[in-house]
Amino acid sequence: RPPRSTLFPYTTLFRSLPKQQKKIADYLYDHFDEVVFSSITKLASVLKISEATIVRFAQGLGYSGFPELKAELARYYKIYLNPAERMQRYIGEIKDGKANYASITRKEIEYLEESIATVNETIFHDAVEHICKAERLHIFGMGPNESLANYLCYRLNRFRIQTRQISASGRNLFEKILGMNSGDFAIVFSFYKPSIDYQRFMETLKEKRVEALLITDTLAPPMMGYTDKVLYAKRGPFGLFHSTIVPMAICNAMVIGVAEELGDSAVEALKELSEIRKKYYHPEIPGIKSFKGEWL
Repeated sequence: RPPRSTLFPYTTLFRSLPKQQKKIADYLYDHFDEVVFSSITKLASVLKISEATIVRFAQGLGYSGFPELKAELARYYKIYLNPAERMQRYIGEIKDGKANYASITRKEIEYLEESIATVNETIFHDAVEHICKAERLHIFGMGPNESLANYLCYRLNRFRIQTRQISASGRNLFEKILGMNSGDFAIVFSFYKPSIDYQRFMETLKEKRVEALLITDTLAPPMMGYTDKVLYAKRGPFGLFHSTIVPMAICNAMVIGVAEELGDSAVEALKELSEIRKKYYHPEIPGIKSFKGEWL
């Protein structure tokens, strides 16, 4: 049975709440991963309401006060948000009740539009400059984020940027960390909550004075404590199944930004790649025009 901290809007309980308490419920629903690490004073400041209103809200849910509510949220954060539950909640969010292509894609478009408001343009351009100037680029992504790291590595390597993907875990992770220095730059994909490998990697970057960009969907302190370069991109309400559509859009924007920053050198690198490819085209495919303009 899910804990009492499961606060779904539009339930009978939600509709019965006073206006200020609905504001709290909405915020918890979308940001409870941050509330887990917030004090009542900070939460009251963010919501621009009194601490007493928050206490009454917690007591109305059957808790003795905010600390007990926060403890229950922490338990939910650690235990109940497993992949199966996130998928169930995502399916429940589909408005027409059918998991067809149109309904799923409409939600993806919503998340992309939301990301326009949350991605910091100043940090984005700063990251592009660091990528172009770095001696080497290290891109960290594990699990479902491995595909993002692989894609960004693939694109940036084409510009002759020395890029390496890091998706190892456990002891194998340390093999990948060897040789990093302060002239390098790291891009890190990490979402939801920090893994032990993420923490080890970020701590090592700090020790070696390697600057890093974190691409994430949570502002929770355990994730944010390692770097001040953060692209925060919401991928929908916390606790739902999330696709890679928003971070992939960031990757694509970053590739274009780097190409623009590098200018002619990026174009020349792609031209060299095209020339190399020409050597390996099969010369005997009928109906294909040769590079001399003749039909084979």
